[in-house]
Amino acid sequence: MVGSVRNYALHVRGEAHLHQYYPMARALYGPHDEWFRSHLGFTIDEAILVAEALFAEYARRMNDGRRGALEKAEAMATEQGYIGSEKEAMKSRFAIHLFFGNSDKVLAFTTDDLAVFSGVSRQSCAHLLERLSQELGYRNPQFPGTFENPSIAPWDYNTLYERPFIRRGNEHWMVLSSIIRSVLVTTFYFDLMADTAYRPDRARRRRPRPEAPANL
Repeated sequence: MVGSVRNYALHVRGEAHLHQYYPMARALYGPHDEWFRSHLGFTIDEAILVAEALFAEYARRMNDGRRGALEKAEAMATEQGYIGSEKEAMKSRFAIHLFFGNSDKVLAFTTDDLAVFSGVSRQSCAHLLERLSQELGYRNPQFPGTFENPSIAPWDYNTLYERPFIRRGNEHWMVLSSIIRSVLVTTFYFDLMADTAYRPDRARRRRPRPEAPANL
């Protein structure tokens, strides 16, 4: 029963609580900063700085966009002569259209934008976005049939856990912020393990068994 509870908690909650992801990521990948820098072009600390900066920037942009949409909606409803409850209804309609209709522009960011609001070098930001971004329609070559069969699609490989940012031209979007912390813990493991010259060799680490005394 305890095992079932733990498995269910992992499925519902994820690998960890929110406050545990960054210590886990730093503990796993911090010792490999040199490898990260030479192979991926950034360190795990820089990836965490970028993630936190994106969360803060998105919150600021969404709050500013919401306020701006409400102000414009108020002006539009007044200009068109609506009053009373009808005005309130039209304000809501206008605000929804203005806010969501402009969301692709509000939430888009470039490499230069990211470097400015994160404080991380442009070079590191460029490498990080190259590793963590995908074009629409991207398929991991190892999973070419993803989401083609609806009966098994819920269990298919989700490329957002490999590359959580969407890229179009020189602009990027963070489409599912809730998975970013988890991605930073899991996805780089596969980069490390793909480097067969660097990853630990179990055979080398295995201690040889001591020979039994001759008189036994």
